[in-house]
Amino acid sequence: MAKGAKPSSKSAGKGAAQRSDGAGRSPLTLAVAAAVIVALAAVMMGGSGGGGAVAAPRKAGEAPSAKAAQAGGGSLKMVAPRLPALEEPRRWTVPCSSQYAEDAGGLRRGCHPEGECKRVVQDGFVNAQEVAQLRAIAAKGMAGRPSLGGPTIMDINTGYVRDDQGVVNLFDEKQPPRFEQADFTLYKAVIERIRQRVMAEFGTSELFFTAPTFITRLVGNASWAPAGIHDEYWHPHVDKNNTGHYDYSGLLYLADHKEDFTGGLFAYLDGDAPLPQAVGCYDHDIKSQGAPHTCPEYARAGYCKKTKEIRAMCEKSCKVCAADDAAADEPFGGETSLVEPSKGRLTIFSSGRENVHQVQKVLSGERLTMSMWFTCDKRKKFQNFLDGKKHVAYDAAE
Repeated sequence: MAKGAKPSSKSAGKGAAQRSDGAGRSPLTLAVAAAVIVALAAVMMGGSGGGGAVAAPRKAGEAPSAKAAQAGGGSLKMVAPRLPALEEPRRWTVPCSSQYAEDAGGLRRGCHPEGECKRVVQDGFVNAQEVAQLRAIAAKGMAGRPSLGGPTIMDINTGYVRDDQGVVNLFDEKQPPRFEQADFTLYKAVIERIRQRVMAEFGTSELFFTAPTFITRLVGNASWAPAGIHDEYWHPHVDKNNTGHYDYSGLLYLADHKEDFTGGLFAYLDGDAPLPQAVGCYDHDIKSQGAPHTCPEYARAGYCKKTKEIRAMCEKSCKVCAADDAAADEPFGGETSLVEPSKGRLTIFSSGRENVHQVQKVLSGERLTMSMWFTCDKRKKFQNFLDGKKHVAYDAAE
């Protein structure tokens, strides 16, 4: 099909509505490559990490959440201020949800959390030199990407980078960033140290690193406006709802609140209030994820009525929502527990419904966080390649 040509019903149907027969791939079903891209887009920086613009439904009695409390009559407390630094890890427990038993493979005893789930904050997990080197890695990978506002997320392991301009792979570019072996060695070592820390805290007998891991840069700018739903990183979410095989989440902060940025506090959200979330009206950038056409092109070709996947990914073009829909969450009551980011501080927690969380909007400066996830499902183990090459498979055999 010529560049710029409009999709016909025939070409659009084969490209968008049907699964690949092996000769190609469906643009909306991108196998493991999509798992990396979608996770980069959806699991914004808790995290995500992560961010996850949508918090999936909770079951009755299972950690219902609340947004920032002042306007809604709830409570607000700082559970881990930046200063003074914690001399010992700070831990507190919440009842685990039943979400782990609902996994396709069922509850994996010895790995999945049961009964009481933890939230842990530890200062000085990496030293000042390691923080500086991780920040330098972020600077190399994000060089040339827009920095006027909002999120940029970079997965050095696979090469994928996402911002409001779309998704690219660093290692596909003509002049890829010049990461050094020392960069890869440190990044790999930090992930392994965090995996071991999670295992020790939660008493697991086995645990696997899973895709993706990324560094997130959030830039505060009052004049910036999100280009898509995944730019709205501030919505409450649950990591395991965004990606079903996530079991444990880890966040390593690489910037100091109040020194490097304002806003951007991490918040655990608990309470009995419902969780309304108003999001803006957007199309997904499906073409950058492998689709042969854009949402407006599919809409003009009539695929909003024919294909539910197109309607779900192209809500604006398909008129599922209105372009002027509000993009701000309504305030309501509940218990909000705040963690103040600081360089070298590690936060780990179980990824299920018991840990609804959000990153509050960054108001100014740049917030940097390294995010990663771990799974009890060996099938979802992702090799820690870190070799400067593009990777899309879960295991070493690609």
